[in-house]
Amino acid sequence: MDIALTQISRDNVSRLSLDWSMAMHAGSNQPTPLVRDGVMFLTHPHNKIQAIEAATGELIWEYQYAFPRRKNARGTHPQYCTVAGPIISGDL
Repeated sequence: MDIALTQISRDNVSRLSLDWSMAMHAGSNQPTPLVRDGVMFLTHPHNKIQAIEAATGELIWEYQYAFPRRKNARGTHPQYCTVAGPIISGDL
């Protein structure tokens, strides 16, 4: 069922269905996806970010940053730290 969020009501909510899903990479993660212009930006553990077509779940691109082998202020390697969400600044 393809309806806008403003069209969801008590009368039709039972007819909603899952369009797509994806597995997250293993590791500590507290993702809050960010959606802009139909593109979902999603972070994964080990410093990976993906741009996903929000309507279909199709991967547009992904990037993984390799942190230098040093410890952060908490005494753990950054690659094992919890990943927060992305931020968008300016035009895409």
